[in-house]
Amino acid sequence: MKLINMTPHPVRIYGAGTPDRVEDPDDGVVRVLEPSGEFARLSESVLGEDTVLDEEGAEIPVSLVSYAEVEGLPEPQEGVAYVVPVMTALAAAGRTDLLVPYEQVRNQEGTVVGCRRLGRVAR
Repeated sequence: MKLINMTPHPVRIYGAGTPDRVEDPDDGVVRVLEPSGEFARLSESVLGEDTVLDEEGAEIPVSLVSYAEVEGLPEPQEGVAYVVPVMTALAAAGRTDLLVPYEQVRNQEGTVVGCRRLGRVAR
């Protein structure tokens, strides 16, 4: 199956035995899916603005945001799966050709550097 990465960053896929945190992000990588240059995402519209006060009395701006339509996602093709952000896969109900990074692997600072497998959102 051809995998097309529709996210803006490389997706590193690690071996099953890779721990949740790694010292060197290149250790244990079995495949890197480079970005295709085309991005699948949700459109967003700001419907309103507000503020909240945090526990220290600071005023924090808050936007009321609508995430509506999936943008940039090609039509399904035989033998092709698209790696997309999880929110995109959730919004594209019924698409079985969408995969998401699953079982995240992080570096020592806690930043996600890849995953141990890909997942498909169940419907």
